[in-house]
Amino acid sequence: MPNTNIDQAVEVAERLRNSIEQQTFTFDHVEVKFTISLGVTVSQLSEVDGVVIEHSEQDELAEQDLGTEESLDSLSKMIKRADAGMYKAKQNGRNQTFSM
Repeated sequence: MPNTNIDQAVEVAERLRNSIEQQTFTFDHVEVKFTISLGVTVSQLSEVDGVVIEHSEQDELAEQDLGTEESLDSLSKMIKRADAGMYKAKQNGRNQTFSM
């Protein structure tokens, strides 16, 4: 979600989590409820030519070469942080959002 800070991202994740928690699903005539644990992160800041920009903006600047190692490394690190947040949420009792 472009131009979203961590608080806004957590708010969206919490709305999603609450929505799923409130739903009842039916499978083979059996009602089932689900909960989810979410890890949330935002792109980190970096400096390019003396100007502080977000990785997402940096990736836009390098659109001609989206497969660059730097772009993939930034994305990989962000996914790992979100994944670590999800595992923290599970360790803390599940059915919650944890931001990294």
